[in-house]
Amino acid sequence: MKRSHLTIALTVASLFVLLIVTDAVAYERYNDGCQDCHGAFTDGTSTKGSAIPGDDKHLMHRSGIYMEADCDLCHTSGDGRDPWIGSSNGTADNPGIGCNGCHRAVGLRAHHADAGESSCASASCHPNDPAPLPENVVPVYYGTFDVNATMLDPCNMDQTTGSNENWTTTDFIGIDNDGDGLYDGDDPDCATVTATPGEMPSLLVPSHDSAAQSFSVTYDTTTCETTSNNVFYGPLSAVSSYTYTGEGCSIGNTGTYTFDYSAVAESIFFVIVAQNGTNEGSYGVDTTGTERPDALRCPESQLLADRCDIP
Repeated sequence: MKRSHLTIALTVASLFVLLIVTDAVAYERYNDGCQDCHGAFTDGTSTKGSAIPGDDKHLMHRSGIYMEADCDLCHTSGDGRDPWIGSSNGTADNPGIGCNGCHRAVGLRAHHADAGESSCASASCHPNDPAPLPENVVPVYYGTFDVNATMLDPCNMDQTTGSNENWTTTDFIGIDNDGDGLYDGDDPDCATVTATPGEMPSLLVPSHDSAAQSFSVTYDTTTCETTSNNVFYGPLSAVSSYTYTGEGCSIGNTGTYTFDYSAVAESIFFVIVAQNGTNEGSYGVDTTGTERPDALRCPESQLLADRCDIP
């Protein structure tokens, strides 16, 4: 009796696994069904009516004047321009995940389901799909050496031809990355977030007056999202603990700031930090790569989230 029950359980389990595998491989390649709606990979068919450059989707993806994608991002050797949806040769800088490197798998399926395309609806073919990543999450291949350098923003906020997701020639509609039917800036995930400044470049000219015991820093530089700068200084003996004894707040983006070091009575260190009227950016990192702490001596507090100098 026990042996019979065990045999039945194994048979059912084997059948269950077989059914999952069969469903999962139904659309491994473009010509397994994508072409029925989207046309040949080498023609200009567009379900949205957009004009494809050169009337050739393959050309739009690979050409040096368009997306400029490395062939190995999309293709496996010998696939005959019938790319595999979720695999490819990959490159030294990117994994081989084929179309999914830009068209995220779960979001793509959710988009088709939302549009009423039942052949790949999550409920029938992919019942265990997780929730798609939000629209503003950057796909794997964006912003890498293997694609056009302007492919950075999945929210497609810069509506300029030949940048981000703007590769068709008649509109500025990008990819519905999370499959909720809302494109680009119309998706709440892409609500504008005010970026905070990055690290100030080291383009400074220091000088000192030993008679007056004063130190001057002449600067003419900004980093992104900067409206002004703050300067902090202290004795060199306290540099390891970042103990500051003085500051200059909102000193502008260009000019000369002079501070008296007579009370310090030794060598000094200083740092200039970008700010935007609300928050300060990075103070730089120490020798271990750890961000230096906020001096807490000016009204603006340090905020490292959404730094504009980090893609």
